[in-house]
Amino acid sequence: MKVFSTGFLVIVHIIIFLIWLTQWEWLVTLPGMIVWGSATIGGVLYFAILYRQELRGIKHPMQKTMLFISTGGMLALVFLSLVIEGIQHSMP
Repeated sequence: MKVFSTGFLVIVHIIIFLIWLTQWEWLVTLPGMIVWGSATIGGVLYFAILYRQELRGIKHPMQKTMLFISTGGMLALVFLSLVIEGIQHSMP
């Protein structure tokens, strides 16, 4: 079950990245931010669950690494999009 959940979240993150490559303006609208935010928060929460299980002795190194990288990528895209949006709004 955990491999399916990790794979699902990573696939969602990849799809959002592909949307960002083609139409990043859609992701800074309200529906886009809801989708983007829920995927990022889901990744962070699921990473926390995997980390807590690892503290108890249940190892998930591959799932944790994949989820950490994809969630970090989502946070980087959020930051980059907000910077681009800020630059566009500051230009006359």
